[in-house]
Amino acid sequence: MSISSVSSGTTTSAISSSTTTSTTSSTTSTTSDVKQLQQKIANLEKQIQKENQSDDDAETKKKKVESLQQQIQLLELQIQQIQNESQKTQTSSSGSVSTTTNVATSSSSKEDKTSNIVDVQA
Repeated sequence: MSISSVSSGTTTSAISSSTTTSTTSSTTSTTSDVKQLQQKIANLEKQIQKENQSDDDAETKKKKVESLQQQIQLLELQIQQIQNESQKTQTSSSGSVSTTTNVATSSSSKEDKTSNIVDVQA
């Protein structure tokens, strides 16, 4: 909103306009996704424990455990990516924008009130 005023011998009063906008993002789905991935990691860790206690030969155990550990690493990377994306989203979509427009008071000692133009643009 802008206000311009041309005054000749008159008094212009002060006009103030203020707008504040604030937005935040929800991370409910992100938290849920991370919890699901953490649950999968916990299950894989249990499978590693079971494999270490199994009667499989050493070479088979080693291959199975390495495979399970790789799966855990992939899930951990997915969690990290989700958390990074969530932080980027929160940073870009949450914030506050405040705009204030003020027109100051002006006055003149002349009593000539014949020329008074006010232009208001929104």
